[in-house]
Amino acid sequence: MTEHLTGHKERPGRNNMKKLKFILPLILILALIFSANCFAYWDVSIAVYANKSKLVSAQDNNPYGVALSSDGSKMYMIGNASNTVYQYTLSTPWDMSTAEYAEKSKGVGLQDGTPLGVAFSPDGSKMYMAGNDSDRVYQYTLSTPWDVDTAIYANKYKSVGAQDLTPYGVVFSSDGSKMYIVGNENDTVYQYTLSTPWDVDTANYAAKSKGVGGQETVPYDAAFSSDGSKMYIVGTVADTVYQYTLSTPWDVSTATYANKYKSVGAQEGLPSGVDFSPDGSKMYIVGNSNKTVYQYTLPLNPPTNVDATDGTHTDKVVITWAKSDGATGYQVYRNATPLGWLGDVATYNDTGADAPTITVGTASASDGTSPDYVTLSIAGESVTNGTTHTYKVKAKNVAGESGYSGTNTGYRGHGTLTYQWQRSAADSNENYSNIDGATTDPYNDTGAPENGDGRYFKCVENATGAAEQTTNADRGHRIPPVAEVNVLFFSRINKKKLPGYLNPGSFRRYLNEEMLISVAEVSLSFLLGHAVFKHAPYRGFSSNSGMNFLTIARVNAFSILLFPTLSN
Repeated sequence: MTEHLTGHKERPGRNNMKKLKFILPLILILALIFSANCFAYWDVSIAVYANKSKLVSAQDNNPYGVALSSDGSKMYMIGNASNTVYQYTLSTPWDMSTAEYAEKSKGVGLQDGTPLGVAFSPDGSKMYMAGNDSDRVYQYTLSTPWDVDTAIYANKYKSVGAQDLTPYGVVFSSDGSKMYIVGNENDTVYQYTLSTPWDVDTANYAAKSKGVGGQETVPYDAAFSSDGSKMYIVGTVADTVYQYTLSTPWDVSTATYANKYKSVGAQEGLPSGVDFSPDGSKMYIVGNSNKTVYQYTLPLNPPTNVDATDGTHTDKVVITWAKSDGATGYQVYRNATPLGWLGDVATYNDTGADAPTITVGTASASDGTSPDYVTLSIAGESVTNGTTHTYKVKAKNVAGESGYSGTNTGYRGHGTLTYQWQRSAADSNENYSNIDGATTDPYNDTGAPENGDGRYFKCVENATGAAEQTTNADRGHRIPPVAEVNVLFFSRINKKKLPGYLNPGSFRRYLNEEMLISVAEVSLSFLLGHAVFKHAPYRGFSSNSGMNFLTIARVNAFSILLFPTLSN
């Protein structure tokens, strides 16, 4: 086959500028990928079919391998029926549903009649094909990067038959210093070292390999994560993509099965090719059964270890989590409500969580139960924590959002319930002021009017974190004051002045003991601040004698003078 020649001689300087034009965007793309922590995804166990695909049977009825350009704007399929690599344009990068055949292709049948695998260098200037007939990997040069119409065979190849006689897939490390072959005969991935990166003429077997027969006995293709820490195998027996972990990146001899996989049988029964976007957020599968390239989404791993405080703070709930690898932002959800995207943080203070609440109860003031104070009390008051909320967290980066994390509950706590009693200025429900020192429940207000005038009382209740509440108002008063009664007794009989300040009991006793008078009845009663002295004739002084008392009373601050007179 004669390779296409343009016949146009480019000037060296112009050629260099042309190359630079393609290299600079590539550098920017790679910098963006790595600065965004491109290793955030790559977990096939959570991959989901994106309901996006591209039928390629119009170009080849036996598609085997698939590859995408570094910017996701182009897709390539290698067809075994026509021995050709076909190029497609994605109007929306990485979106397979927007792919259209670009009317560009490269026949590779002159090198191998059963081409099964295809790969590209990151700058699109080189293409590689794995041939099953010749057991070789062939290298091609694209004069216009990513344009297979400009590809020509570079007269460079690497024979891999010494390792496996049925090479199906080919893939390279990100720097082109290593090449990997999927050997279908031995169910093994073989590693090669390229002394000159991206030059298969310099490839040598590194004596490193990884058997994958424990997962797939007919492996067709392989792919690696951008950092070389993960490897993926797809085959037609299990219709599944299997994931492996490399303890030493890019060293397949250190690969172990990660117990992670994604079945693609619901879309393709004979998957033969696999590729990923550089950040690992998207996976692409091609197969012989439906002649279609299918797209899958690998979500960013959600945050883990979400925790919310239970009453630790009165003004907020603090939510913490373990970050997702590669995430650049997080969003906390309270119940089902998103609280806004945050930066690259691992904690959030939810000051909008429901505050604690005070139940004020019913206030009451005593009505004349004591001459010294009014008793103020509240029944049924309480303070409760804020509403318990359920929290979860999402992560995101430039490629998209993760699923939800696990959930955890949290709530705002409260401080101690405090009291401040208030008293009205007059006997009306208005003009209140705080009562100094009145901060307990119950409280005895000794500052209420002494004369028994009524006052209204209410209490302001507070607790840190909760909104202040005020009780109902209630009227109360003290017992009106009891006047002091000074009793002065003069006896004409023994001329003896009795002591004053006698209550009825001691007065009666004194009469009995000192004057030998039998007292039938002596009592004091008080009506509305007035003192009334009740007395009865006293018998026993002589057979026919009685003693009458002359009473002089002064209301309120009054005295009572008792002058006994002798009756004959």
